[in-house]
Amino acid sequence: MPISCVSDQSLSHPVGNITGSAYLQRTIGAKWLALLTEIAPGAKHVAFVFSPKAAPNAHFYYETARAAAGKMGVQWT
Repeated sequence: MPISCVSDQSLSHPVGNITGSAYLQRTIGAKWLALLTEIAPGAKHVAFVFSPKAAPNAHFYYETARAAAGKMGVQWT
């Protein structure tokens, strides 16, 4: 979901740049893992690395990705 601020500008004629994105659903971790297995179908071991200071809510994504790993036949490290 892109993050943007629109005040009096028209959405049909946007002005400015999108400066980031937010993924607020817990299930996104499993979707990231599914995308990784599509990109690298031979991957058998995966790890989820994040900085707790930079991503304090990453544990939500971690939990869904770890749960999905077993269903996808990938070893979670």
